[in-house]
Amino acid sequence: SAASYVGWLFGTGILIRRSALANNEIYPEKSFLFWEEYWLSKLIIANGYTIAVLPNQKIVHHASVSFKTNKEKLKMARLLSYSHEFIIRELEYGKLNSIA
Repeated sequence: SAASYVGWLFGTGILIRRSALANNEIYPEKSFLFWEEYWLSKLIIANGYTIAVLPNQKIVHHASVSFKTNKEKLKMARLLSYSHEFIIRELEYGKLNSIA
């Protein structure tokens, strides 16, 4: 099927034109675990590019790194991710809506 254009995305298997990155910066310092793609998407759009999702493409992962085997690390990663999600919601929807 055809590409879908989006404002931001999550995921792996991201292909980026080098010219879409200002000063070859991939992730800003304020990005954090699981939210790097959000900041990267905003950077790409700010540099005048669009983001497209190609649903019929496949990426094969030959290795995986995960927190799933350590419950304490998984719990901490989730808490940190939720706190960063609040920051993103506040930026996208405003302070009142981010609380709801």
